[in-house]
Amino acid sequence: MRSHLYLSVLSRSLRLCFFLVSPVALAQMDKAIYIAPISDVPLTAVIKVDQTRIDRDGAKINLKVVETIARDSRGRMYRDAWKLEPASGKPQLVTVDLYEPKTKTYTIIDPLFKTFWIGTLDRRPEIMGLGFFYDHPIDGSPASQLTYGKDLGMQTVEGIPVHHVSETEPVKGGAKEQIVTREYWYSDDLRMNLASRLDDPRAVIQTMTVTQLTRKEPDAAIYELPSGYRRVDALFRLHSPP
Repeated sequence: MRSHLYLSVLSRSLRLCFFLVSPVALAQMDKAIYIAPISDVPLTAVIKVDQTRIDRDGAKINLKVVETIARDSRGRMYRDAWKLEPASGKPQLVTVDLYEPKTKTYTIIDPLFKTFWIGTLDRRPEIMGLGFFYDHPIDGSPASQLTYGKDLGMQTVEGIPVHHVSETEPVKGGAKEQIVTREYWYSDDLRMNLASRLDDPRAVIQTMTVTQLTRKEPDAAIYELPSGYRRVDALFRLHSPP
């Protein structure tokens, strides 16, 4: 699989665009493992995502996605997302996202329609990375990965020390007692989760795991726009033919 690396740090409007080309759960995945736009901590990695959505009638739908993420020494971010087709098992490139911290601009690329959009979103990427397990303090101070949940101690993922943190939340108003459980394995050094698990008996079971992690400078070519793609002036036009 070609690593068209790509990072999606999405606002509400971008999540809406994702809904048009992939299951709505794809937007939910993006917060579980997120790379912040910090400098001098380059990396490249592959994220394997396995998600089972639970419909109201109890039916279950499985979605498998493989993402490639990268951050260079300038803090530029990249993520691509490949949906694995259930029938053939072949990967289909769904989306590519770029972020340039110096200019605070995003580039969102749609491989299906061969379109791209460049602009700014309504939330900073470091805030967009929060919220899956924790929220940004109101006073603007840096959020701690360990503000919520219980630190179960240090473990190792991909050879890197990580905090194993567990967070539980009772489901209110249900016919029976249910608990939502979130777990994540967070690296202080890389400032990102290297694995995560969400178990919500009402809606979804999801695991995300970082593999093939390297701490080298990514190829600068991944931040270049593909040739022959059409620029659109609004996000809602991203998924439209000429």
